[in-house]
Amino acid sequence: SSARPGLQGAFHTMVARRSLQTALMMCLIAHGNAWGFATADGFKFLLQPARARHLRGLSTLTCCQSSTSSEDVTSDDEMSELSSARPSTRARIVSYNVLSSSLCEPDYHVKCKPSNLDEQKRLKKVVNQLDEEIEKQSIICLQEVSTKWAGSLHTFFCEQDYHMIHMGYGNKFDGYMGVCISFPTTKYRLKESRIIRVSDLKQWPKPPPENPFKRLKGAIKGLWLKIRQIRPPIDPVFDAKKRANQMILLNVEDRETETSFWVATYHMPCQFRVPAVMVTHTSLALSEAQLAARNQPLIFCGDFNFKPGDSPYNLVTQGFIEKKDEHYPTMPVNDPWVPKVKYPMKSAYYLVNNQEPQYTNWAYTKGSPDDFIGCLDYVFVSQGISVESVKQLDQISDPPQGPFPNDAEPSDHLLIAADLNIVHEGNTGWTEQDEMWKKDLEERLTALLDDESGEKIQFPSSLNSYQRHYIHQFAAGIGLESKSSGQGRRRRITVWKPARSEN
Repeated sequence: SSARPGLQGAFHTMVARRSLQTALMMCLIAHGNAWGFATADGFKFLLQPARARHLRGLSTLTCCQSSTSSEDVTSDDEMSELSSARPSTRARIVSYNVLSSSLCEPDYHVKCKPSNLDEQKRLKKVVNQLDEEIEKQSIICLQEVSTKWAGSLHTFFCEQDYHMIHMGYGNKFDGYMGVCISFPTTKYRLKESRIIRVSDLKQWPKPPPENPFKRLKGAIKGLWLKIRQIRPPIDPVFDAKKRANQMILLNVEDRETETSFWVATYHMPCQFRVPAVMVTHTSLALSEAQLAARNQPLIFCGDFNFKPGDSPYNLVTQGFIEKKDEHYPTMPVNDPWVPKVKYPMKSAYYLVNNQEPQYTNWAYTKGSPDDFIGCLDYVFVSQGISVESVKQLDQISDPPQGPFPNDAEPSDHLLIAADLNIVHEGNTGWTEQDEMWKKDLEERLTALLDDESGEKIQFPSSLNSYQRHYIHQFAAGIGLESKSSGQGRRRRITVWKPARSEN
């Protein structure tokens, strides 16, 4: 190959020392689009993607050193092991809350110099930081992208051969801000994209009808609190339901290695006064991303507005939240939903440094008692992803660097980044949980079949489409009958013995 001059010399050397057939079987293959070989009318070379070789049953060779020594030849056992290995890819993921152009007024960020709050100067500084990441072919996830900045960023990314997917959902006050993901089209192929209003992922029960007297009483109470300038109590269920925050979820494939993975970014509602709202949205967003990714690796990143050790952080990193947690969301009696995720995720920064950054957000706004300094931004990864390194962030110094924006930082958040090694379909977290669920289901349905007194089992509406299909399939396979009732996310499944009446 003229593109790889080192191959030709090594190949001629092997031909001189061994038979042509043996040399062909041991030939080097190029990095990237791998070489394969097949036996038809003798041996021949095929330059084709790994997936095509696998489907046609072709053996896969691996890249070895250019050497004339027979000791360097890969053994049959080693070749078999390498052939069965899954492909992988390296990816750099960036998450950055850029601070909406409509939320950076001098009379709000009162400790910052007005010149550092100028939206055009800030945008230029943001672009300079993104330029460094584009050189590294990073996948870039941004939050608080206002409509005003979205157009400029579309142009900027397009000129860099990046594809940008943006969704705004805010209001006029915050510049209709939203989130976006941009990726280099020369490195990645977009296989699927989803934009999801997270609060729509749950079927919310209708509130019970209020009598006119109770409604009047509530209105009088609200007026009284307003006159007294007392903040009215927030209903966690109503507040979680009304939030318009959207998640972008992409399935991308490395063009060279054909390794597929999912990337999701979300800007969590900043409801620190009622953390149960953030627990609810964490469960809804992450469980939906995990359902989409299934056995493919998943990256879940963004500005989550919770700190290490907070209830929603624990839900992500532990995979559950105990009912005795003070911020466990309590739903109405007619709502069976519970906060859960399919499997826990790991923080890239924690994996590398054994701790989260000291801060990713440093801000002071008018009326606040003190600066807020804390870690709110994360890159969470599933199984099948190893973290090679992260962008190291500064520790708090004396004199302090913040609050931001300042001369160096154009946002009140810091840009975070992680270098990852991703294995194709390497997310065993989904598979392990799926197998446990199927085993439990099969035991329940088998027990129903053997139990003379058993009449039926009803399954909740919280099941996903895959689980519903599996229940119907397994029940039919062992001689049980089943049916779905209801519509949309309210569908329930009932399984019963055919010899008994469903009622």
